[in-house]
Amino acid sequence: MPRIVRDLSILIAFCGAFYLLVVFVRGETSGAETGSNFSLDRIRGDQMIKGGNWEQAIKHFSRIVEKDKYNGLAMARLAQAKIEILFEKGNDYQKKLDTSYYSAAKLEEIWEALQDQAKQHIEEQKTLLEYEHYYPIGIRNLAQLHCFLGNDEVAVQYTRYYIRGGNYLGGPIATDPKMKRLRRREDFEKLVRLEKHYLPFFKTHSSDLKN
Repeated sequence: MPRIVRDLSILIAFCGAFYLLVVFVRGETSGAETGSNFSLDRIRGDQMIKGGNWEQAIKHFSRIVEKDKYNGLAMARLAQAKIEILFEKGNDYQKKLDTSYYSAAKLEEIWEALQDQAKQHIEEQKTLLEYEHYYPIGIRNLAQLHCFLGNDEVAVQYTRYYIRGGNYLGGPIATDPKMKRLRRREDFEKLVRLEKHYLPFFKTHSSDLKN
């Protein structure tokens, strides 16, 4: 009888260890947003993000989202890649404005297409905002996208939500190239001073918060 009990204990322990291994590998926790975080697409997608290969990153993270519509991490990475491509196209558009190669009608067509993409990305952030962990990323994405569209007042408002939320996940806004157009605004500069006060790698005095 003791031997049977011992064997059962060993079997139960083995099954428990195996289950924990499966949970770790698949990234399944009580929060559905982390599912599939350790998939091959996740690994390759992260590699593409690191290398700036945005198209391939979109391919891998789109595949994860198709399999797991609750995967907040994949949604955040996917949004990042899409926004990077949008701004690259925007920079290319600005260069085209300085040449006479394209007609005014063609340039207008390009800009309207970019605007449509930006508006679509704005709608996509609503899903990302449903996840507490990725909410700050969604807010910052919205600030960047409205900045792209020239909606400066709205962009500053979202930046204010991001800074006052205290989750500075995207690096300093002061050096964010996607928010460059806002740097001439005093209300944005106030937010930069607020951010500098709290980010550990900035050295400032408490007087920065007076405004």
